[in-house]
Amino acid sequence: MIRQVARSAIAALAALVMLVIAIAGAAAETMTAADALQGVKDNEVILVDIRSRDEWRQTGIASVAIPLSMHEPGFLKGINRLQSDNPDKTIALICAVGGRTAYMNEILVRRGFENIVDVSEGMLGGVHGKGWIPSGLPVKKWQNQ
Repeated sequence: MIRQVARSAIAALAALVMLVIAIAGAAAETMTAADALQGVKDNEVILVDIRSRDEWRQTGIASVAIPLSMHEPGFLKGINRLQSDNPDKTIALICAVGGRTAYMNEILVRRGFENIVDVSEGMLGGVHGKGWIPSGLPVKKWQNQ
């Protein structure tokens, strides 16, 4: 009886370990706000601000970012176009604090997009880092286009 329980416990533990390894392997690649800025300057990264227009209006956007809201129709087409036009560049997504970029990164990867990176500290900062604005990185006023 004890051996049977032990075997079951070991099997459950092994399954849990395999699940953790699978989740870790599927984790989104991340980059800091400062690295995203440098990547854009080095012509290796395209920074996309996926927040809402109201957020852009309130805080401005990173001076090197392309505003492309995940909340509006045409978002996926816009990301697809950016990747098609720039196949050798990484697309770095930034939001306010990193929650939406983590979610959107996962969605895009599942849909077959490659070279998508999460700027996980976001514009405002949080648990993943100081953030674009608190770090003093360049911001510009968003112009409604």
